[in-house]
Amino acid sequence: MILPLPLAAVALASATAVPPEFDPAVLPRIAKSCEIPSTWLTIGNDGLVRFHPGPTARYVKVHCVLEQLRNYHAPMKTGIVGNGR
Repeated sequence: MILPLPLAAVALASATAVPPEFDPAVLPRIAKSCEIPSTWLTIGNDGLVRFHPGPTARYVKVHCVLEQLRNYHAPMKTGIVGNGR
């Protein structure tokens, strides 16, 4: 399959692009900015960011944290686990 030149350039750039390095020091800044306890954000042994909001966490705070983690290119996998209510 032959791609038109502009599409080929985009495909090549996205295949070789390296995401910026994540600095774990931003986690306290995210916690402060989103007004959450700093204990909600940790780094796991695998190097991924762990986000454990409290059972009464408001949607707006969870959204704030997830958006900032995405903006900082935080290494994480996303999964939703119920809180057992």
